[in-house]
Amino acid sequence: MKNIFIYILKLNQLQLNQKIIIFVKKIMSRLRKNSENVWVGGILSGIGERLEMSETAIDIMRLAFLFLTLCTMFPGLIIYIVLLFIIPED
Repeated sequence: MKNIFIYILKLNQLQLNQKIIIFVKKIMSRLRKNSENVWVGGILSGIGERLEMSETAIDIMRLAFLFLTLCTMFPGLIIYIVLLFIIPED
């Protein structure tokens, strides 16, 4: 009985992981840098545009990203730089 329960948990986790991967691929397939509403590289405005956010919401997202990056010793900066090279232009 215990083995069946563990198998079901692993199966559910695998299905969840596959759904997350599909969701990320769906977003990334249409994600582009925004060349109109740019602060640094257009990454966050492109994400906001893809998620159909207003310009005010995009600005709030930028400030939250900046705050979290400064509070967590800059791993967000590394992610941003990587995204600059991965995400294609508009």
